[in-house]
Amino acid sequence: MTTSPEARARAVFATFQTAVDTWVAEAVADCFTDDVVYVGTAGYLHGRDELLGYVREVFERNEAMRWELAQVHVFLDAPPLLGFAASGTIIGTSAGRPRELPFRLSLLVEQQRATGATKIRHFHGSVPIDAFTSTSS
Repeated sequence: MTTSPEARARAVFATFQTAVDTWVAEAVADCFTDDVVYVGTAGYLHGRDELLGYVREVFERNEAMRWELAQVHVFLDAPPLLGFAASGTIIGTSAGRPRELPFRLSLLVEQQRATGATKIRHFHGSVPIDAFTSTSS
């Protein structure tokens, strides 16, 4: 049975979310290639070690984090590569206070030849902020 590119993209993200749900930084880092490029709130990170440090910081500042994907658009379906963009809501808890914010992201994932696992090679995520009011839009 052939799975649609969007279903594969959602499955990759579900695997990532499952790792986040464990609240174990190494489990999250294992979702990424060793040479990952990560661009987001933390700035620009390159490689698993930098990503792992960032994930540990995020876990220290928060109690929970969940992404709800509303839209997914596949822009590259060229096995072993899959690229997609998504938007939705990120739901987190910090200092006992729940918070929901809109987000946008794009990922490039690659199925690993040796293991067959699909890993994130590039992750770009952002929470849209209005440049004039400094509030999420």
